[in-house]
Amino acid sequence: GTLSDINGCDGNLAGSAISNIVKQLDNAVDLVVSGHSHQVYNCKLPNVTGRTIPVTSAASQGRVLSDIELTINPVTKDVTASTATNRLVTRNNPAVPANAVIAKIVADYSALIAPIANVVIGATTAAVPNTRDGSCNNAAGSLIADAQLAATSPAALGGAVVAFINGGGVRDVGFTFPSSTANEGDGNITYREAFTVQPFGNNLITLSLSTVDVKDFLEEQFAGCLGQDPLRTRFALPSGGFKYSWDGAKTCGTRISNVTLRTGTGASATTETLVDAAGVVQNPTKTYRITVNSLMADGGDQLYVLTEGTQRLGGALDSDALEAYFSTHVPVAPGPQNRILLSGRLPVSVSPGPSLKLDYPHVTAFALDHALRTRVMNAVHGAQRNADAAVDAVVGDDRETPEEVGFETIDGIDLPGAGVIAGAAADAGLVDVEVTIFFLRHA
Repeated sequence: GTLSDINGCDGNLAGSAISNIVKQLDNAVDLVVSGHSHQVYNCKLPNVTGRTIPVTSAASQGRVLSDIELTINPVTKDVTASTATNRLVTRNNPAVPANAVIAKIVADYSALIAPIANVVIGATTAAVPNTRDGSCNNAAGSLIADAQLAATSPAALGGAVVAFINGGGVRDVGFTFPSSTANEGDGNITYREAFTVQPFGNNLITLSLSTVDVKDFLEEQFAGCLGQDPLRTRFALPSGGFKYSWDGAKTCGTRISNVTLRTGTGASATTETLVDAAGVVQNPTKTYRITVNSLMADGGDQLYVLTEGTQRLGGALDSDALEAYFSTHVPVAPGPQNRILLSGRLPVSVSPGPSLKLDYPHVTAFALDHALRTRVMNAVHGAQRNADAAVDAVVGDDRETPEEVGFETIDGIDLPGAGVIAGAAADAGLVDVEVTIFFLRHA
């Protein structure tokens, strides 16, 4: 679907995980209600016999409701007909009151957990946001990765030299600086705030990967590469000391370079190169102890290379590791976001018109990250400021999926509504300009 059609079925979801599942389903299945992907669509997809059945998804966070009606034969109990319609849910209209019964349940439980939720567990010197920069660094994710490395670096707890957190493991707006309604004071972090940012309760897993495996893991982050979802690019966030560069214009398996790892502190610190500037792996058989959460370790987010890790050792809960880190780092100061570096560009031809047409092949299947908000770098040359304003107007700050802003993720991507960017180019007297756009979906 798209913003204008939440009942659409973009490309019949070709190549997606759900379409592959449906085509294997027995003919006895008459309807599929899917989820977890945060997408919104209303499809008719073929099952194992070729019969098409309804397949729905209702976005995320209660923004869409799939209204489904089934007609069932009372004698045979067979489904004889079905209809499905995705409907937008109004959540900010004062004329639509909250359900009183449910509101009371929420209020009662909120009161019960308040003594635990409002405990201050740490502090920051500034906001640590859950937003991506143009290279895909994320301050909140970096902090969490640092906490997980600290929890597993002792030899007895795993001997990790680097930790990674999946982007989807970092939630909400990140760690804010102003005091919350708990009145804990500016900069202080409550357990509620920390849990909201990292709510999953996954165990930490430390495992061994070879240098080749490490590079393959980083390459596997890109949509359609080495088994990754063809519609998703998933950048994991590394702990401090680990750096790498990526170039989205290159082909699968060749996008990662300049991978370095710094260990130790002060005069005893050393930096080694795992992958050089040309993308060549150094010391291919050398192994490194890597910490990830249990979802990632088991191939979650389609990061399958991690399942090949050896000498797996289970560790603390991710939330406990974060709480411990806050208790020993008071306050936490967000450092420079330079662990992931962009080394290339995604050139796109832009022409004035009602929509922005992308014909760059390697943009295929890259989607929009709600935090990136389509960063347009060097956009429309001298009209940079106009282009930035145009992007803000189109995308906004609180979008989560491409469908919400009318972006699609297919070859020759059409971006409905992005004509304002092309308009900025026209205002500058430019008919054909080069733009750098990063398409990355938050998992």
